[in-house]
Amino acid sequence: DFRAHRKGAVTVAGGEGFVMDILMPALAAFSRIHPDVFIAMHTSLSVREVMGMVIEDQAHFGLVFDPEEDPRIRTRMSIEQPLKAIVHCTNPIAKRKSVCLRDLYDYPLCLSQSVRLNEIFFEAQKHEGVQLKCALASSSIALLREYVVRGAGITIMSDISFTRELLDKRVVSVPIENPILKASSAAIITRARRQLPPSALALLRAVESHMTGWQKLFSGSRGSAGRERGVARETDTAVRG
Repeated sequence: DFRAHRKGAVTVAGGEGFVMDILMPALAAFSRIHPDVFIAMHTSLSVREVMGMVIEDQAHFGLVFDPEEDPRIRTRMSIEQPLKAIVHCTNPIAKRKSVCLRDLYDYPLCLSQSVRLNEIFFEAQKHEGVQLKCALASSSIALLREYVVRGAGITIMSDISFTRELLDKRVVSVPIENPILKASSAAIITRARRQLPPSALALLRAVESHMTGWQKLFSGSRGSAGRERGVARETDTAVRG
């Protein structure tokens, strides 16, 4: 058992888009301070899978994109993460201050196979009265990143999934003038009324801190994350030693 001789164990669930730039820095910093705490990470999960693990206490907390309303779930923290057109820096769209979905019709489009993202995208197209052509669909965000970075096409996703590429100016995120796409968010969730053990609470706070830092880094830039909203705090004692 990997948990043997450890002072605590924490299980976290999240989508692939959170791993590299939110979870990894937080996990690395936490493990340096608390080397005796075992961490189990479940990634590349759908929103509903993450919510299910949190509700069933299979994960202490989860990171999800645009979670559905559920009385069994408590949103610990949420930041605005509108879905934008992510394009290569040389793409003509990159020079635009904003676009509508119709402006993207003639470009190769690569989309995530996430059920939740597809639901949002379908409603956004319906709202605008347009149906875009998809050239590539994948469950891998890493593949979609590479597709866009190589200039093969564009995608519709949040900034949080393209942090490094945006900072390196290899891609540009262009706001889409669509109220449905603008309303999306990224959230940290726990089961309602669950009192987290000290080790889990300490890691959760580390992840909250890194998400806040990410939001501040992008605030006011072309890839603005928007304003933080709905931050809540538990009252448990943090891990010691």
